Amino acid sequence: MRFNPDDPTTAADLVNSLDEEELADLIYEYGEEHASRRIARAIVHARPIRTASHLAQIIESAVGRHGKIHPATRTFQALRIEVNREIEVLQKSCRRSRRSLDHMAKWRSSPFTRSKTGSSRIIFAPPSP
Repeated sequence: MRFNPDDPTTAADLVNSLDEEELADLIYEYGEEHASRRIARAIVHARPIRTASHLAQIIESAVGRHGKIHPATRTFQALRIEVNREIEVLQKSCRRSRRSLDHMAKWRSSPFTRSKTGSSRIIFAPPSP
């Protein structure tokens, strides 16, 4: 899940150390998961969590299974975004790009989550008068 294996923070650290509210907020914001409170509660009650499959089972038990996508997908997405500091990296990249572009240039970003889209829009919004 970590892009940089030398980075000390792991997804296991997050699921085993964040309090229930912080975990729920992370899952909701970065995973866009509406059942984030229920999932966070189940994770906290099941600690310690040692494996990804154990975490996936906890989440599936908490929310059930509906459709083709596994119910843990959004939670894993949220953990990946946080562990890799993807929002921070995106914001830095946008700032660097904005400084190097001509004022008439166009730049296009294709983020896959609303949280990343929001970050791009904030960085590239027209300056206030």
